Amino acid sequence: MKLFCLVVLLVVVEGAVKFENCHNNPHVHLKVDHFPDVLHIKKGHNFKAKFGVTFSKELAQPLHAKITLEKKVAFIWVTIPCINKLGSCEYDLTCDELKRLAGVDKLPYPCPAPIGTISNEVNVLIPEVPSIVQKIGTGSYNFKVELSDHKRNRIACVQVKGLPVQF
Repeated sequence: MKLFCLVVLLVVVEGAVKFENCHNNPHVHLKVDHFPDVLHIKKGHNFKAKFGVTFSKELAQPLHAKITLEKKVAFIWVTIPCINKLGSCEYDLTCDELKRLAGVDKLPYPCPAPIGTISNEVNVLIPEVPSIVQKIGTGSYNFKVELSDHKRNRIACVQVKGLPVQF
């Protein structure tokens, strides 16, 4: 689920959802070829996205990801806190950690990533969602992901504004 959130946050897509670069000189550029206009999070639903990632320099491990997640409540945006490693959290990402998050023994792309472009399709079967989340989760969300290298130099930043989510 965390890898899913990371992928969602690091994409650029055209359409109703607004994805934008928030870093002037990114070393990581993402482009989405397919992404739903509304994110449906229901048990058994299959989420699909297709994207490409271009790396302009080699990235030493671990990478550091800072994720900010906000939900619109009435007329204000409320930051969702980090609870059980979900929400507005920070992660140190190694190849082993990415495999663990994805639940696989081998990633479908080279890790660490080489200079160049990697294309991938994501298929995620949505697991059981706690009932409290189902009751209060539907709404509009802002996501922001800031990636830093092992020295904490920012290498990429992508944000999406107004992503509709339905539970």
